[in-house]
Amino acid sequence: MLSDSSMTYRKVKDCFIAAFSLLVGLLIYVNSRTETVFTNLMKQWGVFDFFRFSNQSFWNNQHPFIKYQVPDMLWMLSLIVVIRIIWNYQYNFIANTFIIIAFVLGVMFEAFQSIGFTPGTFDYLDLVFTILGGLIGLFITKDKRFRPEG
Repeated sequence: MLSDSSMTYRKVKDCFIAAFSLLVGLLIYVNSRTETVFTNLMKQWGVFDFFRFSNQSFWNNQHPFIKYQVPDMLWMLSLIVVIRIIWNYQYNFIANTFIIIAFVLGVMFEAFQSIGFTPGTFDYLDLVFTILGGLIGLFITKDKRFRPEG
């Protein structure tokens, strides 16, 4: 069993990972896209320019993988890490339900794009990297408390 200080350290570290992943995904998204539902909301709220960098030529020349798949992967990673922190890294009915809901919503959002139900362009790679982000989140928060000594 982890001591209280070890558990606190772990939670702080994982909160940092979640916040950093969320922020990097947001910065990539805002700086590589201009007219989406999300960026238009940010403009209405007056926070779009806060996250926008002045050197747009750098962002416009990024590989499509960086622009489109990496933010999805980072956001799902962040969501799964936060869910694991909230339920104290345990797998119980409620925690598992939220993890499953996160994966299902990530897949459904992309699937709904394919039928035109939500705005955006369906891409298999978005789907793959959304799932991969969730799996990475599960991996980095796996329970290490019962690892055998030696």
